[in-house]
Amino acid sequence: MRTGKLNSKLILLAIWASPILVFAQALTSPLQSTKSSVWITRIDPPIAVTLVPGTSVRFLIEAEYTLTVPEGRIVIFIQSAETGNARIVSEKKYVSSNSGTVSFSIDAKIPLTRTVSVIAALYTDYGQSSTTADSRVFEVVRSPPK
Repeated sequence: MRTGKLNSKLILLAIWASPILVFAQALTSPLQSTKSSVWITRIDPPIAVTLVPGTSVRFLIEAEYTLTVPEGRIVIFIQSAETGNARIVSEKKYVSSNSGTVSFSIDAKIPLTRTVSVIAALYTDYGQSSTTADSRVFEVVRSPPK
């Protein structure tokens, strides 16, 4: 009988300590401490809007970032689904603080394509591939209105 009471106490202790252990693990996650990141926090027009070929659209994009190195570049790519000549427009901003928010206002003429992607990429070394990216995809009307 005594073993049953001991097991019950150990189980209660484990339940009580679990949130503390999870919290401690979250604070020391290697992904949080060793990787820079970027993510789109706001985009206008909203992705529910279907784009029309031949029209100009002003994309307003906000992205948050975290840097684990002294500086980096956030590049917004707006591109079509077509291969070969996919890039419609791009714009970059340099960032140098540990974390923050950057805003972009980019005008793009929508080509005849299936989709348009808005991609936020973070580069931390010149000439290197993006260390991280986030994206949103817009549908495009198959044929423009006459």
